Amino acid sequence: MVSKVKRCKTCGVILTHKNSYIKHTKNLYCKIHRNIKLNNEKRANGFVAQKRARKKYELWHDKTPKRKLQMLECAKRMYKKYPEKFKARYLLRRAVKIGDIIKKPCEVCGEIKVHAHHTDYSKPLDVMWLCHKHHVEIHSKTI
Repeated sequence: MVSKVKRCKTCGVILTHKNSYIKHTKNLYCKIHRNIKLNNEKRANGFVAQKRARKKYELWHDKTPKRKLQMLECAKRMYKKYPEKFKARYLLRRAVKIGDIIKKPCEVCGEIKVHAHHTDYSKPLDVMWLCHKHHVEIHSKTI
């Protein structure tokens, strides 16, 4: 029984276990051309951007004890630095949960997904409802 010689589809080099990935008959490319093909596919599909987004997501959703401790310490520092912010946000969150305050659409564009923007932390229930885009704009103008 004579076995067929496997060659790279691109350059025609004979494939051996040293210069190729012969795990499946579909992958008939030498290492060089297989890597080129994969990199082109990844670039076309936005793989690099997906990888960055995944890293960022994993950082913020890391549930290891060390990361939890870091986040807790950061929250404590922020609470000590800005106690009025935390109190205002807590009171507003509670009022929304109870139903005393109802979220309204964005005051600029009417978007339904909104953030609460405090103009004065001494009045915790007096807020502007803004979408993410307009909330960022307001902060960039005030800073």
